Amino acid sequence: MAVYTAVSFEEARNFLAHLALGNLQNLEACSSGIENTNYFATTDQGSYVLTLFERLTAKELPFYLRLMKHLAKHGIAVPNPATAQNDEVLHQLLDKPAAVVNRLPGKSVLKPDVTHCAQVGNMLARMHLAGQDFPLYQPNLRALSWWNSTAPLVQAYLAAEQNQLLQSELAYQNHIHSLPAYQALPRGPIHADLFRDNVLFDSPSGDEEHAKLTGFF
Repeated sequence: MAVYTAVSFEEARNFLAHLALGNLQNLEACSSGIENTNYFATTDQGSYVLTLFERLTAKELPFYLRLMKHLAKHGIAVPNPATAQNDEVLHQLLDKPAAVVNRLPGKSVLKPDVTHCAQVGNMLARMHLAGQDFPLYQPNLRALSWWNSTAPLVQAYLAAEQNQLLQSELAYQNHIHSLPAYQALPRGPIHADLFRDNVLFDSPSGDEEHAKLTGFF
């Protein structure tokens, strides 16, 4: 399920035309994804992904969109958000925050081998280097503070052994986080949502280094 807010062909056509992305020819609802509304949109200028954000707020989203644009400008294979005339990357459609990015070629590989993993590692390293001069900062929304606040909410649904394991791991992670060595680690933007379906490959066999990173939000 990846459509929570229905977008009509006419609404999408006007939206894409406002962003100077051409005349809409085809609009297809995406079947993948769990949090946002996604459509594949084809115009006479190219292929795009139209996203309406159902969870992340207009305050949180510019970090991700600006990071993607920054990485794309540095030659990293990530979706490049379309901008309005005022250079704004975040838009609004049907009272929801919205964005449009170019649709990257390739397919996900659900059974990756060591070659695929090496390509992803190479691309992540390039991403981290390119992100060193990215000026915006946002804490990881699913980091330790979120773990600590969320764990009590699920305890009532866990068996005693599961609860014990959860509390033990939380204590360990809080201990690691407090160590000077941890606090001294380099910091910078990361992907933080790197699942198999958030990586695309031009060649399913992984013969060439054509890994592309998607799914930043």
